Amino acid sequence: MNIISSHSEQETKAAYNTLEGALSKKIAEINGILISASASLAAWVDYPDDEIEELTSGELVENLNTAEKELENLISRFDTGKAVIGGVRTAIVGKPNVGKSTLMNMLLGEDRSIVTAVEGTTRDIVEETAVIGAATLRLADTAGLRSSEDEVEKIGVDKAKKWLESADFALAVFDLSRPFTQEDEEIVSLVKNKKCVAILNKADLEQKAQKNLIIQNFENLVEISAKNPDDRQKLCDIIEKALETADFDPSVASLINARQKSCCEQALRDIIQAENDLKNGVTLDAVNVTVDSAIDSLLVLTGEKASDSVINEIFSRFCVGK
Repeated sequence: MNIISSHSEQETKAAYNTLEGALSKKIAEINGILISASASLAAWVDYPDDEIEELTSGELVENLNTAEKELENLISRFDTGKAVIGGVRTAIVGKPNVGKSTLMNMLLGEDRSIVTAVEGTTRDIVEETAVIGAATLRLADTAGLRSSEDEVEKIGVDKAKKWLESADFALAVFDLSRPFTQEDEEIVSLVKNKKCVAILNKADLEQKAQKNLIIQNFENLVEISAKNPDDRQKLCDIIEKALETADFDPSVASLINARQKSCCEQALRDIIQAENDLKNGVTLDAVNVTVDSAIDSLLVLTGEKASDSVINEIFSRFCVGK
């Protein structure tokens, strides 16, 4: 389905590599480390009378550390992988008449949103998909955020705020030709916990905004005129920088949905717990339970059972129970 619905060459390549098993191979590699550790623990605990080489905590900690780092790397690429393969739910927000609809049309390369000089033209959510380098943005042009007595506009503002809450990414638009206002302050507050690019628009006009009030609140920002097609690449570059997709390698294993990420995060928590237990002198059988829990979380992604994998590993490596 990811291949069928892909919008760019990079997205297609990444989806194909996922289909070919890039992620499964990486999960199997990490699980191989954990299963080996679990098998050693289980053999040591369950078969004390057999001649099994003594298990050292140093080896175990080293294996767990390796698995931990691999999972951390995989999880750290989640947002980038999702941006390329799944698409980023992106809200274009700002007070009325800052140029949000013009910006939407600029990114799409077509007149999709209505643009007028009248404030409050956009009342409903206008959604489209734009490919920005390797990233796919699920764009939403939203109503200008301000207090209003107009019943229809109030509904549009409420919908815009709800859409922003569920968005993964925001393009916060500010008007350089007008002073920074309380409405702009509210925009800053609404996006402060989001991955975001601040767009200082209307750079071609006389500048009246206090830029420092905007600059100090954003890591990624750009000055453009959304009416100028030549500024599109400048905007695309900062979006790719914010999403970290500029150097995306589609051949590298990536997590692309929340379920995969959740499984890996649970496994990582269990590994860290097992490492702490070892340091604190917790018995090996208890440590083994935690390692098995990590294996279980990862094998959910492949449909296997941790107990079966560990048992097979025990009997393939150790001459026990015979």
